[in-house]
Amino acid sequence: MRKFRLFLYLMLLLLSLFAIFYFYPKRNNKSLCKVKLNEVTRSVFYSPQYVAMKLGYFEEEGIDLEISAGGGSDKTMTSLVSNQSDIVLLGPETCIYVSKEDLENYPILFAQMTKRDGSFIIGREDTFFWENLNNKKIIAGRKGGLPEMTFRYTLKNKNINDAEIINNIQFDLMGSAFASEIGDYVNLFEPTASMLEYNNKGKILKSIGLENDEIPYTCYCCTKNYLNNNPDAIQKFTNSIYKGQNYVKNHSPDEILELVSSYFPDSDREILLKSIKNYSEVGVWKENPVLNKKSFDLLQDILINSGELDNKLDLSSILNTEFAKNSVQKFEGSKNE
Repeated sequence: MRKFRLFLYLMLLLLSLFAIFYFYPKRNNKSLCKVKLNEVTRSVFYSPQYVAMKLGYFEEEGIDLEISAGGGSDKTMTSLVSNQSDIVLLGPETCIYVSKEDLENYPILFAQMTKRDGSFIIGREDTFFWENLNNKKIIAGRKGGLPEMTFRYTLKNKNINDAEIINNIQFDLMGSAFASEIGDYVNLFEPTASMLEYNNKGKILKSIGLENDEIPYTCYCCTKNYLNNNPDAIQKFTNSIYKGQNYVKNHSPDEILELVSSYFPDSDREILLKSIKNYSEVGVWKENPVLNKKSFDLLQDILINSGELDNKLDLSSILNTEFAKNSVQKFEGSKNE
């Protein structure tokens, strides 16, 4: 009888433990805030975001993140204004274009991921001089997109006036187009740039990002209504991004590789490591998500040079630094306590 009671107690204990471990996570998941994120493309350029995902920073903040890729800033912005996405990661020039349309529910930029152009000039020969680009065809990205416009601005500063820009090839097809012998040069982001070099289809020649001052190259954006209705979600999301940026700032390319490699299943680890090292050397990642308002002046110069803007605009209504500053204050303050 005593053995039976002991057995019964053990069974009840096991059932209780099973119930705790089985049901508690489900209750916990229900408390997470669902956020749909659309990124312009999948790139090592956004490593701080993938670090935040892999280390569970979003879950720590109470975010259940659902991520998709747009294949270009125009498509990513379409997903936002059509309410298919809550937050988007894209070039901020798209938000500036949309702001001119006087929409009631206009897009607002609230956090910055990168501060330099992340593309590299790829050629078929080892040597490179800027003058080589005269009378050559360069695949540079979609017309009106930031990669293409930054490149035009760089060419102007280098006094290269006779280069032919190919701007009608879809962003995620540029590498394969160059590998198929289209164009003399192509501007590519990582890891596509290193993949092309690894497969002997091109040579990485020059970082475009190092040729210009800092610009808000890639930022997070949501609609005015989403921001007003979901300030907690925006704050938690921004906190997560800042944690990812802080990790990348304080860890080696090898350590970053261990966290982001699973997001690039078709890429060789050696290629990914080289990609991360390239971006670390260029200094593309912002150390915190606070929008650099001064750098938006240079961005508008680039847009004006490309004919996308007639003159500079007052961007105060579409730039929100509140959430990013809160993140910095929260985590930097906790370090000093």
